[in-house]
Amino acid sequence: MSNEFIKADLHIHTPASKCYKGKDTDNEYLNLLRKAHDLNINIIAITDHNSIEGYKRIVKIKSTLIEKKRLIHSNISPNDKIHPDIEMLNKELELFDNLLILPGVEFETKNGVHLLVVFDDHTPIELISKFIEDGGYDCAQYGLESPSILPKWDILDLFAESKKYDCIVIDAHTDSNKGIYNTIPSGTYRANCFKSSQLSGVCFKSEKQKNQLAQTISQAKEYQRKSTLAFLKFSDAHCANELGRNVSWFKVEDHSFQSLRCAFDNSPESITTEPPKTSEILNKLINDKAIDTFGLPNLRKRNKERFKRLLCALNNSKGGYILLGMDEEKNKNGLDLSEAKARKEYPEEIRKCFRESVRITNPLSYQIYPLQSDKCIITVHVKQSDDLIGINNDGKIYLIEKSKVVAATAKQIQDIVEERVTVRVNKNISKKIAIVESQCSIIKNYFSSIPIIKMFERRSMPLRRIIAKPTLLESKKIKNDGLSQINKIIGKNPNGTKDGNLLYLKSKTSPRLSHAYLRMSPVRVSIKPIKHKKTETIYVVPGGAVFYCNELLKVYTDNQFVILTFSPINHKLYSAKLISAFLKSSFFLWYCINKFDSMDTFRPVIFKNILLPDIDASPSNKTLVKSIEVLVDEILAIESKFLMIKEASDKDIEAHNSLADEIFRKIDENIYSLIGLSQADIGIVEECLIGNNIYLSKK
Repeated sequence: MSNEFIKADLHIHTPASKCYKGKDTDNEYLNLLRKAHDLNINIIAITDHNSIEGYKRIVKIKSTLIEKKRLIHSNISPNDKIHPDIEMLNKELELFDNLLILPGVEFETKNGVHLLVVFDDHTPIELISKFIEDGGYDCAQYGLESPSILPKWDILDLFAESKKYDCIVIDAHTDSNKGIYNTIPSGTYRANCFKSSQLSGVCFKSEKQKNQLAQTISQAKEYQRKSTLAFLKFSDAHCANELGRNVSWFKVEDHSFQSLRCAFDNSPESITTEPPKTSEILNKLINDKAIDTFGLPNLRKRNKERFKRLLCALNNSKGGYILLGMDEEKNKNGLDLSEAKARKEYPEEIRKCFRESVRITNPLSYQIYPLQSDKCIITVHVKQSDDLIGINNDGKIYLIEKSKVVAATAKQIQDIVEERVTVRVNKNISKKIAIVESQCSIIKNYFSSIPIIKMFERRSMPLRRIIAKPTLLESKKIKNDGLSQINKIIGKNPNGTKDGNLLYLKSKTSPRLSHAYLRMSPVRVSIKPIKHKKTETIYVVPGGAVFYCNELLKVYTDNQFVILTFSPINHKLYSAKLISAFLKSSFFLWYCINKFDSMDTFRPVIFKNILLPDIDASPSNKTLVKSIEVLVDEILAIESKFLMIKEASDKDIEAHNSLADEIFRKIDENIYSLIGLSQADIGIVEECLIGNNIYLSKK
């Protein structure tokens, strides 16, 4: 798994707890496992009150299912069809696949504190039963939330006894009336409880109390620990529907108890109570000192007025974020989304506040980040604008000063207006100067280009001599059901697939792309009924994009139009790969700009006049041609490999484009050599491309 975040719920009750809301049947136990699978939870712990009986029942259910399957197999011949009972048993046994079920107990101490003790799944059940009995509970007390006897151990006694076992101890309800933080009075005893290395984590409800406890542990000398305490959320489920209502995410090597234990040893990096991506984004917004971020618990009347002031102040200052569902101390309490109407109300309230602020010109930008228990944080991004704004009928201009909203003085307003006017004028002047400089450079470059153009044309030959008659291939010749199928595939695989019998091409595509998954290969999809021919083909799309394919395929487009296709006549030096590479090269695009003032090779006036280098059969030219063909194969290979990635990340795309850039740069260099350009000539070509804002592969 290589350190992926997975979901775990380590506080689950079964019918073995007397307070469980459900029937005591095998199916009820299996319902708990079904719920875990439905929610993609990978690790659960069965933690009944002062009892291991629920976990024992799950172990017994699994062994019974395996035994039933074995007996059925032994009574049917290999030639018989699959037995329906085996299908059902397989379904039930699948519930145990990829789900680590850990034995545990919710143990009530003398102090009335409930501690979760989660054991390694290789621990014999008899040893766990002994642990519970040694703590003072017998079978008469199993499953009782409020047992009628006083157990033998207080919190520190349990910590001492747990050292004899491979287990993880967690405060089940630290900030409730059954937890260490709220139940035990502050003092040396409570400090020793939190200080103990046997306490691996605490479950919390209140974000504010959790932050207070974290601050106490980090700052108070008597509380300081050798290892970091994990802060957790689990469901405390008393029925299948409650399972997973709260979970924690753990970064682990694999689904094992030991990997889970390792996560507790490095909890700041390996444990989170928010979806990992959400946690990463929100923590960055909160902790980045370069970003102005403000918490607002909700949009009730008082907070709504503060929200409007923040909108205006951030707009008038350098911009920033308002985090709805977070208080001013940055505690993530969340907005309640338990009712469906709330999901519509919050965005509408945000838009209403925008409308009530004067002249906010930047578009509304907000994101909803889910938390647990039907709660969320909404981030509202406010950009700085050139205009100073205020609230309707307020008459004030607000600014951000030292992370506070203040009303601006007349002097501040004057300074801001003067500064922004100066910046705006400088920007406009700089832009106009850049345009003039670029135009002068292009004109100067054009005169330098004339000798290179003449030299190329003397040593060239028309493309039409070495290709078969071009064909205009009409798109959208597929029936409606085929089109819907294509749309479905394109929706799932917007970058195409590795293989297919149909091309998908955009109605207009630039010949030179700065950041693209595919540059040489067209996007392919598969439709079963359509047959295709095996022949090397070059496709030219309106806009000037050129693609190579080793098959002649039908085309589907986003808007009906025609594609130009052609293939070279058998020629030792002019292959389809060489021609494709040349038509995509920096030199050819430069030639088109200077000769035709356009790079759209699809246009008849350009296509009919395409010239190729006149290549003789000298050893050096053969080597260059072979090198270009090998580089085209490399491009096709990396594009094919990229299409095998199911969900490409930004990092994958960046790495792919960087490699493609490197290969295209080598293709350009070989074509420069094939044409016979000097370094000075290459400088003129590339300076022209840069002046015309044509993307150039980086050296």
